[in-house]
Amino acid sequence: MHAQLCRWGVRAGPELVRQLMRELRLVPCQPKPKRFSLTKAGLPSSVHDLVGRNFTAD
Repeated sequence: MHAQLCRWGVRAGPELVRQLMRELRLVPCQPKPKRFSLTKAGLPSSVHDLVGRNFTAD
């Protein structure tokens, strides 16, 4: 919708576009942002203690 308004020469901010889309009952079709994971799939869930520290509580 924003691109079409720009083609028509109408200066429209994000809030105006949201308002117009709500009035016309339009749903945005923007892709979801890509999320990066810090863990790799397929690795065991428990991590081995390579340093040999004792982390048990008293």
